[in-house]
Amino acid sequence: MNARRGFTAVEAVAVLLLVAVIVAIMLPGMSRTRCRGSRLIKDSTQIRNVLIAIETFAQSNKGLYPLPSLLDKNHATLKTDEGEAFRKETTGNLFSILIFNGNISPEIMVSPAEASSGVRLDDDYQGVNPPAAADPGRALWDPGFAGTPEQVADVGSAAPRVAGVGNASYAHVPLHGPRLSTWKTTFSSTTPLVGNRGPGWTMDPASSKRWRLNASGASPPGEDSVTLLIHGGRDSWEGNIGYADNRVNFETRPDPIEITYKALGPDGVIRDIPDNVFENEADEAGREPGQTGGLNAWLTMISGVKAGGELRVFKD
Repeated sequence: MNARRGFTAVEAVAVLLLVAVIVAIMLPGMSRTRCRGSRLIKDSTQIRNVLIAIETFAQSNKGLYPLPSLLDKNHATLKTDEGEAFRKETTGNLFSILIFNGNISPEIMVSPAEASSGVRLDDDYQGVNPPAAADPGRALWDPGFAGTPEQVADVGSAAPRVAGVGNASYAHVPLHGPRLSTWKTTFSSTTPLVGNRGPGWTMDPASSKRWRLNASGASPPGEDSVTLLIHGGRDSWEGNIGYADNRVNFETRPDPIEITYKALGPDGVIRDIPDNVFENEADEAGREPGQTGGLNAWLTMISGVKAGGELRVFKD
């Protein structure tokens, strides 16, 4: 019988070297995974902070969420022509109200996973007497806070402090038309309010998920969209969506199955189908609802509002 032989010193060193090589190969990937997970959690926390800030505002305002035109009735922050106060309902003005009231800080508005060089922290936010306001001493927010890189100096928004730079990462419910009925305390678990912004999509009946990204070079961008790099990959969107019940979900598709709307099918039958939160779909009558019509879920960013009510929607 042969005696059992242990490792020689040379063999032990070889094993240790092999383990060291394997660890060296695995560590960068593990580090990237941890980093991605950390950004994802921090981003979720920031969106929840925005939801809480909105709800905190509502508790002092009869259950109503912040609406720039309703707050600024005396036009001290921004002047508008008679009957055009709705032009104040932009992304920059909405989030700036929450910052001005001390509910959140400007840092909360920039996602730790932000992938666009056109979105940066507003490190010059003016919480007292903002010079961009019509009457700085009576202003209710700093209108110089840029909701999107395309914010324009219009009656509904002031010129951004840095041209071509936005100070917010997050999309929200447009504050216009029938959707205003959801812009109040409801605690609905199926009503998205704020979340990571998304790319452009085209309905594709042949797809198992019903949607495909807009082709390269299309407008709004789909396959080319920087939003794919926030939490997803180069060919898929993933992101955090905050709901009216103050819950934040990590979604892996633009039309979560629990969010539905009524749509007219090709067979003439009206059905409840998953609602793409980044697209303003046709309604149950088969009509395009228009930017300020319809009640389907829609999260977007508004750079400005034209005199006729047309929204300047931002997608990158």
